Amino acid sequence: MLLRTLLCVRSPLAATVAAAVLIAAVPSAAAGLAPTPARAVAAPGGVAASGSGAVKRGWAPTLRYRPRHRILVIRARPGTLRMVSRTAAGRKRVRRVVVHRRVIRRAVPAGVVRVRVRVLTPVKSRWVTLRIPSGRSPVTPVSPADPTGQPTPTVTEPAPDYSKDMVLLLSLINAKRAQGAYCGPTWMPPVGPLTMEPHLVKAAQLSANDMFARHWFGHVDPDGRGASQRVGYYAPDYPGSLSLVGENLIDAPRWLTEATVLNNWMSDTDHCVGVMLQQANKVGLAVATGKDPVYYGQGLPEDQIPDSIIWDMITGTY
Repeated sequence: MLLRTLLCVRSPLAATVAAAVLIAAVPSAAAGLAPTPARAVAAPGGVAASGSGAVKRGWAPTLRYRPRHRILVIRARPGTLRMVSRTAAGRKRVRRVVVHRRVIRRAVPAGVVRVRVRVLTPVKSRWVTLRIPSGRSPVTPVSPADPTGQPTPTVTEPAPDYSKDMVLLLSLINAKRAQGAYCGPTWMPPVGPLTMEPHLVKAAQLSANDMFARHWFGHVDPDGRGASQRVGYYAPDYPGSLSLVGENLIDAPRWLTEATVLNNWMSDTDHCVGVMLQQANKVGLAVATGKDPVYYGQGLPEDQIPDSIIWDMITGTY
């Protein structure tokens, strides 16, 4: 349209001005050069937008299943997902999920054996399929044989099965303890790592479960027991000193990641000291999910109380 308009100018002066405007508007054509091809502009999320269309890259979500809590962890770009779940009986459920953050968590109903997810917006992606295991394989006890050749009827206790959530959070905590950190204005020097202690894990897990069961949250339960008293109550055979027990708690939406849990603790002076405590060398980590206990007693209907996740960290030494 610009070229057609300029060529229709009849006066010499106007034609001169029009030619100058044409040269400024189309420099490559005026210089007798080939037009420079349009460069692709990278859009957010790895999508290269150009004149020939968009190239889909990096939009496929990633799925991970946490069997301990039957939670599906979805990592995807903000947008809309299509989720298709199928049960062993062949029943299919299709739903749309709006992703506001890069990591979301969804409870997996009982009986679901397969989940398929794809991104619908901003750019469609391929389907990602995850098979849900029906359950854990039974542990076969190992019985050593006695000198007569007959097996001894003994049952070995299986090793504690800590979830990936606990292992990941523990590795982040130990990395922070090895670096040292400022807890408020006070510098906490590097200290040794924490090791998982089964009695403390049991106390932390039962405490977190009780918060959802009896709708309370804090370091003192409705019976007046603090962290050390709850360790003695839930794990009476704990070999460590109850006077050196400490506790960190966090109650948050289910999308909270392990790194965010640690960052929240490190941003508060008291919780930071609990993470960096030099005397502590044992820890029990636990996580539980349910209706947020903080909202009970506010007159809200049950279906309007949001879901939440509680992390409990109990430290000790021996």
